[in-house]
Amino acid sequence: MIAASFFESFQPQPEIVKVRVSGKVQGVGYRRWLHKKATAKGLTGWVRNVVDGSVEAILAGPAEAVEEVVNSMKTGPSRASVDFVRVRPIRATTNVSGFRIRKTFGVASNGAVGSKAEKLFSQVHQQLLTKNSNNPLSITPEGERYWRDGFLADKIRLYDTSRYSLSCYLSDIQREMTRLINGHARWLINDKLAFELAFGNVVSIPNTVLSVEASCVSCPYESGVIPPGEFFAKPITSGGGTGVFPVSFDGRHVTFGGRRAPWADFIDYLKSLGKRYLLCRKAEQHHKLAGIYPASTNTVRVLMLRQPQT
Repeated sequence: MIAASFFESFQPQPEIVKVRVSGKVQGVGYRRWLHKKATAKGLTGWVRNVVDGSVEAILAGPAEAVEEVVNSMKTGPSRASVDFVRVRPIRATTNVSGFRIRKTFGVASNGAVGSKAEKLFSQVHQQLLTKNSNNPLSITPEGERYWRDGFLADKIRLYDTSRYSLSCYLSDIQREMTRLINGHARWLINDKLAFELAFGNVVSIPNTVLSVEASCVSCPYESGVIPPGEFFAKPITSGGGTGVFPVSFDGRHVTFGGRRAPWADFIDYLKSLGKRYLLCRKAEQHHKLAGIYPASTNTVRVLMLRQPQT
């Protein structure tokens, strides 16, 4: 699936952008190098070090020139080693003439630097960097190129960059940053039980037939035992398929994870997992979708964002 880039689809082509560069970018002449690049292209703005080890800059000018300088920032000067470049358009003016080098910004206090968005970016960047380092593909030239654009190395095998630019896809960093979009209502999206209660009457969702939260077991059937069938057990608040496993029930015994156990033992097993779990009926997918890959449910995910101005 091709997901439109957040910035390309919901913002005009930017002429003023804020850029954050992570990696070995301090003490290597990165600011002086960028000053020379930006000045040569006639851009205005500034660049400065940030106490967390990154470099941030404001670039303003013709869109093509801004894009060219941003692309060069993904490599930087010869002594630099760039991990990731985050770009976001802004509507403010630079209020400066020419391009300047500013003093280091921020106060080292438990890693909390800048606005809420900047704090979240620093957090998710470190989390994804750790996750990415466990993938052997991350140290390949292609893996490094993907990471500079905010993509984990596992996307190399998923996205067809021979036909489409990486800018046509939503990066892993951008996806994590969407946490800010729904604010305090985000829990409703992430909690499967709450989502079913709120939207089950307008969206087709496999019905929950059992939920286990600590020692509390909830089942809509009077006997406390569900009818026979094929099901999936899922953590109530996890995503990405983490912790999900198939369950088959014949009316007396439950088959799951290579085991076959009585119903009561299965309930005890769910309790022992230490997470809130639910059981929902297996969704039977359309035969054309099953033809793509029959061993799992093939899904198309749609990410919707609202533009406040419209």
